[in-house]
Amino acid sequence: MNRSNVDFPPETSSAGSKQPVVFASRGNVVELNVPKEKPAQRTNSIDVHVGGRLRMKRLSCGLSEQALAAAAGVSVAHLHRLETGALRIDARLFADLARILHTPPSYFFKKWPREIELPSG
Repeated sequence: MNRSNVDFPPETSSAGSKQPVVFASRGNVVELNVPKEKPAQRTNSIDVHVGGRLRMKRLSCGLSEQALAAAAGVSVAHLHRLETGALRIDARLFADLARILHTPPSYFFKKWPREIELPSG
């Protein structure tokens, strides 16, 4: 396909929502489906509790944020957001962190504050 025959859509800003990309080529309209971004996760008091326990365990093991982040394959900033509860820990990463810290996953749910209500279901 010759580039001169294609009308390219304007660039979308990184802050803008991603819409299907549509362009015309010799009178034909072609639509490419662009995957939508995941909706922002909302964290709650459970995430803050689990993140705090993660930080406590990391410190008790004598590990720096840099060391644990490198072992888990995430950035230091990502680990910091997990530890503060600003970001929810996904299941795969949760299992990896528990393994790296030689800790059963149940450790992160101990000393549950009374004010945290578990979701009913």
